[in-house]
Amino acid sequence: MELQEGSVGIIRPYQNDSRFVEKCYKRSVSQRKAAMELEKNIHTEVWKLLVGSRLRVPAILPACPEYVMERVDVSKPLWEPDVWDKLSPQTQSFHIETLAHALNVLASYSYHMRDVEVYLQSDGSLMMLDFSQAYKMIGHSERTLETAAMVPPSVVKRLEETWNEKPVR
Repeated sequence: MELQEGSVGIIRPYQNDSRFVEKCYKRSVSQRKAAMELEKNIHTEVWKLLVGSRLRVPAILPACPEYVMERVDVSKPLWEPDVWDKLSPQTQSFHIETLAHALNVLASYSYHMRDVEVYLQSDGSLMMLDFSQAYKMIGHSERTLETAAMVPPSVVKRLEETWNEKPVR
């Protein structure tokens, strides 16, 4: 049973444990393992950098050769205006600050978060997913931001203004 299909892979339940999901790649066999290892490594590093942060990253089962992570609620994508507009102005501001702080932390370690997705969880927290296009910029200090799957288009400028404050390290 598939949970969700994206352009890079399919997310499906891991074995018979509903607490975890497995990402299976659609790429050719020769590219599949390299793509999985790269994304798992970035996911693990981002998780370590954001541990204890208000923006969470799903935990990975480190002993698994597959890409297995904690299952999260993807029913409320933060970038959807219907989800965003239901939040109080105070909660919206809190989430903007949360995202900006996390992006500043990641930028200070040269991470470029391209097309990552952010979901609102039932406890009100935010969860960041999909590191298939995230990468680390080596020897490059320019900070860039791609927010298409983070916040609605109407909020992008506000996030960028908050994000462009002094980097955190």
